[in-house]
Amino acid sequence: MNLARWIFSISFAIGMLWLLGFIMEPIGQKEPSIIVLFIYSLLITSIFSCFLFKLSPRFLRKYPGSSVSSTKYYLLSIFVSYFLLIPFFAMVSYFLVKIFGDINHHESGVLIGLFAIWFPIWWFVPVGLAIGWFLYRRKCPL
Repeated sequence: MNLARWIFSISFAIGMLWLLGFIMEPIGQKEPSIIVLFIYSLLITSIFSCFLFKLSPRFLRKYPGSSVSSTKYYLLSIFVSYFLLIPFFAMVSYFLVKIFGDINHHESGVLIGLFAIWFPIWWFVPVGLAIGWFLYRRKCPL
């Protein structure tokens, strides 16, 4: 497995850790153990990565004989993906507060803002790598 795949899998596991924390806490009515979250995160990431790399064997791999560098696509896409994820997570958090909470509460805006800025920190690397690979693939077809 190449370095981009390792970085993708590790950052996906970290993002999954935070996502599972937000999902499991309301369901279990208490904060789950970090060990439990870590184990579930690694399990989900392993299964997802195994299927992803098996179904798409060229995902995050440089094409042989290509003169175009995949690194510049990855780095630029990682940087840009953080800013692309901010409005996405803002909308998700807005709808979650609207559905499960009180949107008119005076702290709803703070929650939405924090969620929109903080949550992309954990997801911008795997999303950026995927976007970068799709852009690289379009530039270097088989």
